[in-house]
Amino acid sequence: MVRHRPHRHRRPHRRHRRKARGTGLHRPRTRRRHLAPRALLPLRGQPRDHPQPCRPDSPRHDPLRHPRRRNPAVNEPSPPRFRRVADFLLSDPLVRLRPPQPTDNDELCSAINESIAEMAPFLPWVGQGYSLEKGRIWLGDVCDDHHPAPQEIAFIIEQRPANVFAGAISLNNPDATARSVQIGYWMRTTLAGQGLMTAAVRLLTRHTLTTLGFTRVEILADPANAASCRVAEKAGLTFECLITRPAPECNPPHRTLRRYVITT
Repeated sequence: MVRHRPHRHRRPHRRHRRKARGTGLHRPRTRRRHLAPRALLPLRGQPRDHPQPCRPDSPRHDPLRHPRRRNPAVNEPSPPRFRRVADFLLSDPLVRLRPPQPTDNDELCSAINESIAEMAPFLPWVGQGYSLEKGRIWLGDVCDDHHPAPQEIAFIIEQRPANVFAGAISLNNPDATARSVQIGYWMRTTLAGQGLMTAAVRLLTRHTLTTLGFTRVEILADPANAASCRVAEKAGLTFECLITRPAPECNPPHRTLRRYVITT
């Protein structure tokens, strides 16, 4: 005797169940099963060709480019904001700071070449002369807003009110853990001694500490560069210590610098 299995009632499709029970009465399943843990999900803004998802605690994670989400319950401070290209202008009665543009190449090279005698002993990248090709490469680098790990935000210093090209100043070497950043600068010789660089450092320091989220700003100056040391002191920074840094282009291959600091 052959025993037949009883017919099992098939569960209708979700669309038909909703229709049978009445529109809006059926709630679809809200549990999503095959999801990766939150820490393994790609971070917002992460490049598509990244080999693997980058955890926030991974050494490959760049907190300046992809900051963690804040927890307002813990009152955690927001991470420093460090973009490759500045999206703001700073000005006072003496100077104006603006983002560099590719059209600044001629003025940039002219200002550096007329100041080689004063800049070359302390800035090895100047060399015996600053060519238009070097200027084009630098401007192309600092004007690129898609750099994976930005290490510099550059500004052109202009003398007001005529907006004459006076020099450059930049934020570099950001440290998200210590919430610190360094300031570097140079001024063309024909406009030196008028307080323009001191005003520029004050402007950028104030904006960095109050708006960008950093709590410490440093300036490294050669002890023999008395003008640079005076600028740091007049801008409100205090001498902290002497440090030694490697300098392969120098003989001996290291330099002793004065570190000036201002904190919030």
